[in-house]
Amino acid sequence: MVFAYFHFKPDENCEAQWQEKVKSYEEEINQQKLLIESYQQRINDDVEAIDSLKTTIYDRNESMDSLKQAYEIQVDNIPNWGSNKLTEYFTNRYE
Repeated sequence: MVFAYFHFKPDENCEAQWQEKVKSYEEEINQQKLLIESYQQRINDDVEAIDSLKTTIYDRNESMDSLKQAYEIQVDNIPNWGSNKLTEYFTNRYE
């Protein structure tokens, strides 16, 4: 039995089939690697877009807070204004 095992030589056709399978698996692995790289790039692009949106939201929140504070100061001073100042303020406040 051992003798038969060591003297067994796979035929060339069998070797070619194995080589073809190996080549097929290597091609599949390379395709999967490319797909992974593509997904990773999409993830990186999405993370960058999200960071940009976060920055925009933060900046706009700061602007809104600044406007709120300015508006609150204006509104708090309204009782001290005269008639002309009140008319001017309410006429021009949306410009």
